[in-house]
Amino acid sequence: MTRIAAQIVAIVEDDESVRIAMRGLVRSYGFTAEAFESGEAYLAADAPERTGCLITDVEMPGMDGFALVRRLGERGCHTPVVMVSAGTSPDLEGRALECGARGLLRKPFPAAALIAHLDATLGAGRA
Repeated sequence: MTRIAAQIVAIVEDDESVRIAMRGLVRSYGFTAEAFESGEAYLAADAPERTGCLITDVEMPGMDGFALVRRLGERGCHTPVVMVSAGTSPDLEGRALECGARGLLRKPFPAAALIAHLDATLGAGRA
């Protein structure tokens, strides 16, 4: 299956092994992916303007996922967001949806769940 995406899937994840694995997973399904170690690094790059979908961890040192989404909104950037978290707080999903995320995936999540979010968000076609 081939996907055509002019825009990148940006991954913001502070855990290096998770970041590398997620980027590999996204690329293995035919998406163009770039990964960033923090919200600050993502905002400093030209990536927000090229991002078709943002996958961000919720809990990160410094700027957390909620603050990142707020900062993007302040910039007038309303990129679709999928949040991921290992957190167990019962209100986490509600908070994610309230801040504008399209969904929250709890770690560890099945690869198919993430890919389904990307397909729905990017409207990726299959060749």
